Amino acid sequence: MTRRIMPIASLVAFAVLIMALAATFGGAAAQDDAAELHPAHIHTGSCAELGDVEHPLGDLSESAPGGTPVAEASVGASSAHPVKLSITTIEEDLATLTGEAHAINVHESAEEIDQYIACGDIGGVMFEDNLSFGLGELNDSGHVGVATLTDNGDGTTTVTVALVEPGEMGDATPAG
Repeated sequence: MTRRIMPIASLVAFAVLIMALAATFGGAAAQDDAAELHPAHIHTGSCAELGDVEHPLGDLSESAPGGTPVAEASVGASSAHPVKLSITTIEEDLATLTGEAHAINVHESAEEIDQYIACGDIGGVMFEDNLSFGLGELNDSGHVGVATLTDNGDGTTTVTVALVEPGEMGDATPAG
């Protein structure tokens, strides 16, 4: 039961952190089309010195799992801040992945693969079977986010990457 609840708790934590990051960077300008796909990878090394791609991850997009467009999958407030999301299970346990330096790097697009928009070094504090850490903005992209790695206990790790682009913050306006 705990294994089923933890991914949901991780996504809730993502939403809270992403909204906080979005509030912090709310003045950034939109730089790309919301429907654009952003390739992501786990690299050896760190964001300061990226090494080889060790694990390709699913492209980040504003589509719901299965590719359903956000407009068709959205529930709740229309003012909710859009999130670009990728969920991928890789064939490596979390202990091995954190045993050496690795980073998650997100690219502008497949066509602009050399343009990086966000990166985060894999590390931080474990909470049960989950490791969450931030992804910082690169190259004035306006994208910030969070990654959560979940050890599945079977030699695999589920990698969830979520980005927001504060310039695309919906129509939410703080009361005041």
